[in-house]
Amino acid sequence: MRFANSDTIEAAKKAVAKLRSEKNDIIIIEDTCQQAGKHDNIESFIKKIGFSYIKNTLPVGDYALLTRRGREILDIKRQAAERNKSYARYIGKDIKTNADRGHSTLQKIDLLGTYDVAVDTKQNLDEVLRKIGGLADERVDQQAIRAFNTKTRLYILVAQDNINNMQDIENYCRQKNYNYTGFVRKIERLEKNYNLQFCICPSEFLALITIALLAVEKDIFVESEQIDEQHLQTTEELQVEN
Repeated sequence: MRFANSDTIEAAKKAVAKLRSEKNDIIIIEDTCQQAGKHDNIESFIKKIGFSYIKNTLPVGDYALLTRRGREILDIKRQAAERNKSYARYIGKDIKTNADRGHSTLQKIDLLGTYDVAVDTKQNLDEVLRKIGGLADERVDQQAIRAFNTKTRLYILVAQDNINNMQDIENYCRQKNYNYTGFVRKIERLEKNYNLQFCICPSEFLALITIALLAVEKDIFVESEQIDEQHLQTTEELQVEN
């Protein structure tokens, strides 16, 4: 398990600022299964920094980047839909596509294997603790296996303030009456067997770190000496409209 510190946050700011300066056409996908209103701050952040945002079913994670591989499939589906509409008009019929109905053009299987990084966001540590060893435990394993099988680097990003190390986790579990030992063993097994990563970050930086993890090749959970000495934008500066 890893913990976002000030170095991580500065590295994330730098990474997102660099992407904005390059004017990359970044499109972030949010899974349609994501509970409405759970992470409105992420959608707001995506739009404020000038990236695009769509909702679609995802095979792995709550958030992913629409890559070139995904765009190729999207283009094919859009072209097919236009051909069908054109033919329908030719024969005097009126048909509506999924896009016309406000539905997703892509299906979950279309995006399988098209992205290399996914982020599964958790509202707080309680959400993770309830699922690990609880009724939803098998869903955690299933997603880990899907990510591993498709070679998708999966981050479980947990928004939780005032948690900076494993001792804080142990204290939290004791206060909340959770099984700390069982929880740690499960996390260690998942990380070792499936190469996923559990990360804790302050809630105010959840959106920033989510986007940085998706859009940057290198790991932003770095040591301080690895960060270039230069001015890094604050979160507020990042959110200034283009």
